[in-house]
Amino acid sequence: MKRAKVHRMRGRASKTATILGGLLLLSAGSVSATAVAQPRDYSRDVIAPVAEPGAIPLYGDRTPGKKSTEIWFKWFEGHVVSVRNVTYPTLTPVLP
Repeated sequence: MKRAKVHRMRGRASKTATILGGLLLLSAGSVSATAVAQPRDYSRDVIAPVAEPGAIPLYGDRTPGKKSTEIWFKWFEGHVVSVRNVTYPTLTPVLP
């Protein structure tokens, strides 16, 4: 009787190992698939500040800071324009 019980335990352990192995393969496949979907270019190209005609200063005449201390750049192959160190906050209206 002891041998039969040990044999059943080994069967359960092998099923558990098979399930865990399958889950490991699935998770490894999903990690490699997301790595392929990432954009290729993470470089940032610093550009001159973008002209913002019609921009409304956030604090009116008391808006602190200077536009010259902000750092504007393009990244993701030039599709995204971002700004760092915003020292002159404005609102830019976008109308259809």
